[in-house]
Amino acid sequence: MTTLVLAIASTAISVVSATIAGFSAISSRRSSASAATQVHIARTPAWKAELDGDVLKLRLQSNHALKAVAVRILDSPAISFSTSQDGVDSAAPSPVMDATGGPLTPGKAASWRLRDGNDRRPRVLRLAVRGYGERSECWEVPVEVELPPQVERNVW
Repeated sequence: MTTLVLAIASTAISVVSATIAGFSAISSRRSSASAATQVHIARTPAWKAELDGDVLKLRLQSNHALKAVAVRILDSPAISFSTSQDGVDSAAPSPVMDATGGPLTPGKAASWRLRDGNDRRPRVLRLAVRGYGERSECWEVPVEVELPPQVERNVW
């Protein structure tokens, strides 16, 4: 009888231990995923956008190099990328809203010529900037740049 009680107690302790170990593994996996998410967020690229005449310059201000960058003009068909430059598909239908560049190191800028084809353009150009890291990481960051006052020609 004592042997039976000991066997049952031993089995119960083993089941409880296995259950605790399972919960511990789940918690550890969640902590790992949370830590990976925090690292990804901490490495999100910071950008400074500026205009130099008709050239959009997008400077990488964070400390991690990127292997590529992709830019999309979000809501202004009045402003587009000029097709006669690297990083812009010359066969794309007009207006061209997407451009690519890279690689970029911290402090360096990618640049593209813009075309201003409409009198009703916004005062602020909204961009979606997607950076691609060396370890298959990807971040999309909204960026805005103030446009200069409208001038009396098609390209500023």
